[in-house]
Amino acid sequence: MDRPLTQREIKKEKQSRSEEPKTMITNMTKRMIVLQVREKGSDFYVGERSIQVGPGRSFTDRASLFNSDQLSNLKAKGEIRVLEGVM
Repeated sequence: MDRPLTQREIKKEKQSRSEEPKTMITNMTKRMIVLQVREKGSDFYVGERSIQVGPGRSFTDRASLFNSDQLSNLKAKGEIRVLEGVM
């Protein structure tokens, strides 16, 4: 049985998450788009969540959360603009 994390371990984990590069997705269409995101290593059915990005709006989060195949597909259609390495 695993032990619970100590406060020091929790703080270290949060710092490592904040140091991870971020990606900003901007919706370039006149309709809402839905992005599927999930934590690295999480279960597909349990860990996945949907993010809705309205027309002309942006969403920024850690780069590892996004589905790269979905982003490349939407980018090829010209529906989104992707900026990587955003702080």
